[in-house]
Amino acid sequence: MSVQDAAEFLKQRRAKEYPSANPIMLKPRKHAMTIEERLDNLERELAAVKCRSRWIIGGGVIVTIVGCLLFQLTLISIRTVLHGTLNVNTLCAKMLTIEDDAGKTRAQINVTKNGPRLVMGDEKGTIRTLLTADGSGPGLALIDGNGTLRTTLGCSTNGPELTMNDDYGMTRTGLTVDKDQNPRFYMRDDHGKLRTQMRVDKTAAGLSVMDANGKARAGITVGRDGPAVTLIDQNGKTRAAMSMDKDAAGMFIMDTNGRPVWAVP
Repeated sequence: MSVQDAAEFLKQRRAKEYPSANPIMLKPRKHAMTIEERLDNLERELAAVKCRSRWIIGGGVIVTIVGCLLFQLTLISIRTVLHGTLNVNTLCAKMLTIEDDAGKTRAQINVTKNGPRLVMGDEKGTIRTLLTADGSGPGLALIDGNGTLRTTLGCSTNGPELTMNDDYGMTRTGLTVDKDQNPRFYMRDDHGKLRTQMRVDKTAAGLSVMDANGKARAGITVGRDGPAVTLIDQNGKTRAAMSMDKDAAGMFIMDTNGRPVWAVP
C-alpha cells in the first residue's frame, strides 16, 4: 500500500472516530491510536480481503467444473433420446425425421424389417421419392404430385431395370439387362400389352413389333450372316421374308399353310 493510500485510509478512520461535522464539538479520544497501530490494522484488513479473494476465485473454479459436468449430462440425455450414441463424428439412431418450417415431415430415414429406407415428400405430404435396399436388391421410386408411381430404377437378381409409367401407373416403357448380360428395350400400350421390343444378344440384334394381342407380327434382325426381315400373320406363321448374306439376297412369300408361293431367286 502506498503512502497516499495509507493517508486516505487514516482519514476515513478518523471520520468514523469523530462523527460530528462540527470540529468545536469534537472531544479528544482518551486512547488515540498511533500511526504504527493504524498501519497494523490496515495490514490485517488487507489480509482479510486477500482471503476473501481466494474464496471467490475458488468458487469460480467450482462453478466452471459444475458447468462442464452439466454439459456432459446434456449430451448423455441426447444419446438416450436417440437410442444410440452421439459423438463428434457419428450420429446413430433407429429413425431420423426431418421437418420443414411448418412442422411437416419432408424426409425420413429408418430401417424396416425388409431393410433401410429413405422417404422424401413434398409440402402437401405426398411421398415423391422412395429409396430402399431389401433382400431383392436396391430400388428407387419416383412419384408424381398425385401419388402415382412414374419411374422406377432397380437392381434385382435378374439384373438392373429402368421403367417409366403413365398417369395411371401403367408401365409403358422399360430398359433392362437380363441374366445373360443381354440388353433389352421394350414399350407397352395402355392395356399393358408388349408392342415393341429391341434386343441384343451374342448372335444378333433385333426389333420385334407386336399387335394389340401381344403377338409378334414383324421383325428385323441383323445376325452374323446378314440382315433379315419377316412378316407374320395373326396365327403366328411367317408369310413373307427377305434376307441377305455375303453371297446373295433373297425374298419369298408363303401361303397360310406355310408353303412358298413366290420366291426370288
